[in-house]
Amino acid sequence: MTLHQTAERDGLSVMEPTDGIDIAGETDGALRPGDAHIMLEDVSREVTTDDLVSLRLDLDRAEDMTIEIRVVTADDAVALLTKDTP
Repeated sequence: MTLHQTAERDGLSVMEPTDGIDIAGETDGALRPGDAHIMLEDVSREVTTDDLVSLRLDLDRAEDMTIEIRVVTADDAVALLTKDTP
């Protein structure tokens, strides 16, 4: 698992690995494709689209927590980013 943030380089958005991500308390949607996100790499079991994966987050200023995330494809991630929101 790798944490990534998006940065601007020569007018382009690029993903960069990071050691941590600042998230304000009681925030929804702080991690999302195309911005700060968690990338699963070298997983120990096969995962497919729509699988739920449990991740333990080690937090610096709060109790560690376990979250469940839904696995999406790159195309699904783009669709989530471009989805109209009311």
